[in-house]
Amino acid sequence: GSQEKVFVDSIRWNQVGSVGASDLANVITTLEPVGGTKKEYPAGVSADGKYYTTRFDPPLLLDKGSSAEIYLKADIVGGSDRTIKFNIYRTSDLAVRGETYGYGITPPTSGTGFTTTNPWYFASQVTVGKGSLNVENSTSVPAQNVALNLNNQPLGAFTADVRGEEVSVAQMVFNISVGGGVAAGTAVDVTQVSIYDSNGKIVAGPVDGASTYKLTFTDTVTFPVGKNVYTMRGKYGTDIPNNAAIQASTTPSTDWTTVRGVTTGETVAPTPTSAVSLSTMTVKAAALAISVSSDPPAQTVVSGAQKFTFAKYLLDGGASGEDVRLPSIPLDYSGTSATNLTTCQLFDGATALNSGSNILNPSSLSSTTLITFDGVGFTVPKGTVKTLDLKCNIASGATGVYQWGYDTTASPTITGLVSGQAVTPTENDSAGQRMTLTASGTFTVALDSSSPSYTVTAAGRTAVAMSVFRITATNEALRLTDFGIQLSGPSSQGASSSPQDITKVTLWDGATNVGETVFVGLNYTASTTITKDFIVPKDGSKLLTAKIDLAAQGPSQAGIPGAFIAVDWPTAPISATVGYGVASGQRVEVTSGSTTATAGVRVVRSYPTVELVPLASTKFVAGRPDLFRFKITAAPEGDVGIAKFTFRIATSSATTRREMIDNVNVYVFTDSTFSTVATGLQSDGAMLQTSVDLSGVADTTGVSTSWNSATTDIEIWAADSANASTTVVVPAGGVRYFALRADTLLPSDASFSASSQLQGDATFASNLRTPYQGNPASTIATSTFMATTTYLREPDNGAGRNGAASYDFVWRPFSTTTTQSNVANDFATGYGLPGLPTTNTNTQILTQ
Repeated sequence: GSQEKVFVDSIRWNQVGSVGASDLANVITTLEPVGGTKKEYPAGVSADGKYYTTRFDPPLLLDKGSSAEIYLKADIVGGSDRTIKFNIYRTSDLAVRGETYGYGITPPTSGTGFTTTNPWYFASQVTVGKGSLNVENSTSVPAQNVALNLNNQPLGAFTADVRGEEVSVAQMVFNISVGGGVAAGTAVDVTQVSIYDSNGKIVAGPVDGASTYKLTFTDTVTFPVGKNVYTMRGKYGTDIPNNAAIQASTTPSTDWTTVRGVTTGETVAPTPTSAVSLSTMTVKAAALAISVSSDPPAQTVVSGAQKFTFAKYLLDGGASGEDVRLPSIPLDYSGTSATNLTTCQLFDGATALNSGSNILNPSSLSSTTLITFDGVGFTVPKGTVKTLDLKCNIASGATGVYQWGYDTTASPTITGLVSGQAVTPTENDSAGQRMTLTASGTFTVALDSSSPSYTVTAAGRTAVAMSVFRITATNEALRLTDFGIQLSGPSSQGASSSPQDITKVTLWDGATNVGETVFVGLNYTASTTITKDFIVPKDGSKLLTAKIDLAAQGPSQAGIPGAFIAVDWPTAPISATVGYGVASGQRVEVTSGSTTATAGVRVVRSYPTVELVPLASTKFVAGRPDLFRFKITAAPEGDVGIAKFTFRIATSSATTRREMIDNVNVYVFTDSTFSTVATGLQSDGAMLQTSVDLSGVADTTGVSTSWNSATTDIEIWAADSANASTTVVVPAGGVRYFALRADTLLPSDASFSASSQLQGDATFASNLRTPYQGNPASTIATSTFMATTTYLREPDNGAGRNGAASYDFVWRPFSTTTTQSNVANDFATGYGLPGLPTTNTNTQILTQ
């Protein structure tokens, strides 16, 4: 009936029952709009414990016609036989106001349970029942090994869950079972048993077990309200057999007697009515097993090594019931000459266990070589395995075979740390691992599989990754101090490298520069000093990366255009690659290997990168669609020129290809939308003045062929508007976009597709010559830059013309000139260009 929305801000409850504020916990007011989301708010209690106030933050806004329930709940933690009654004393204890005008609203005095007087609302009364006690096993004391003849050994733990009021128990009986597959003892052998509360205070006991397998506690124990853990501890007699399983149990309903509520004095029936079994304890006498680890394995060791680990001894107290102690341990020592090993010590981690006068300097080979521990001896905690490392210093120049093991004929003296019981150890005989001494370590050098593949790069660049060498050390870790390098350029790769092509070589350990050098004068070899620690692990490998700074190319520049550069590691001179053994300190020269064969880099003034561009449409239609799209980006170092492309086209059926696809040409654009044509070619951006007629494909020798199959090469050369040879110039750092187009007809096939691909080159080729113009000699370049004799060349046509392997992708870096002449001296094939495979690119397909 409200005329406006209503805010509910707070409510105050008046507790008029007989319980105290300490008997209640977690008092919460719940506000639940009908059909809405329930929310809970804490209720704060007044100093006298009579009023509980809850503020709704933010306040609940009730729409006109809607409603909400408000109710109170709490945890009852005490107050046996007392009452709880939460009234609302005044109408103003429910704070309500209108949304529109903000005025407070007085709640109505009618309705079930509401009155016109104070209290305004009479709540139902709750009577707190009498106290209760429930007992259960506690995992705070888990199943574990326990020792014989020691006080305060665990028997288990239980949780007493008390509610309503404190509960007192006059007598508790626990049953003791002894089993575990061994001859049973009796409860008489379990003595001095006490029950401890969570603060470590004894609340019952000590008592001794009876022959009837019982522990009877007659101390009255008062259990407070809440869940509390109680621990049982005692002493296990020596008559209990080793490995016996001991378990305490109790049935509270019958074994706990005279159980009453402290406040009410009423009798409480403890639960459960079934037995509560505590964790099982396994009796273990003091024990120790001694053996020699298989680590470290037998190996070759460099003489002069300090603190070398010859053996690891395992002291296993996992089956012991208590900590054990050894004042000393006898070891087995055999070898070629006893005195070659000195300062022998056992280590527990980084801690030496025999120092000072206890350090062992062997004077003879013996199976009873004794090591005496410092102080009172070495302690092995129960349930653990301690690994002790035996380390000795090795004399320089020592040779022979040495072993440290364990001989069971000389057992150590071992006692239980607390009980003092003598322990007969379990001993495992071992001769130990064979350690063979050698004068020094060795190392080898090889080209790593992660070394870069062949590629084309730009002159003037720095820190170009060239080679990755894998250095492998044997017998000891190696500190590399000098590393030899060699500049090489196989003739099979075309132009060879020269010292003038490289301004600097740097060596790297990951991201850390560890050395650098230059090739002096006409020297093709150099030795690099390693300026930072480069440590190769023993019997492991480490990578060393060589990077180069390249000389600039161009007029008056030192770099040779088209140089092939490879930086390798040479086997000679041996003294160029040197290291020192970390353990022995001995100088070590490389022992074996062959000169590496780095893939190398081709260095030019600038170079193109090829990248495919997706077709705007992949549907085969009649007209002149794009069959293939790609783009070429010039390196930022300079312009590049593109002279020739070679394509192959395949179809999905035997339909005559010349009828479906003809008049092929490549069009060049300056934008990614393929709309702005590039200049210097035909007016429409075409590379050829006359498109290729597939009914008579003409190769560079003038021989006419037909489009026979998917292996037919379709060559597209760049020509200007006067039909003179030229190149497509891609400006430094710029991009040009290329589209292969053809006249197409719809085939009769139900489903027809055409796939196109751009061809690459399998090798770097020099001596390139222009298409035959009637005089084979007229087009030979007169000066050389890209190679020894470089000029644009055609394949051999069988008519005696100078020719060799065909080339499919022709480009130039404008090494020394910007002339577009076809007799310029720096044309090259596409081998090694980024994005251009040595065979062909992925195909782009049009489907009908």
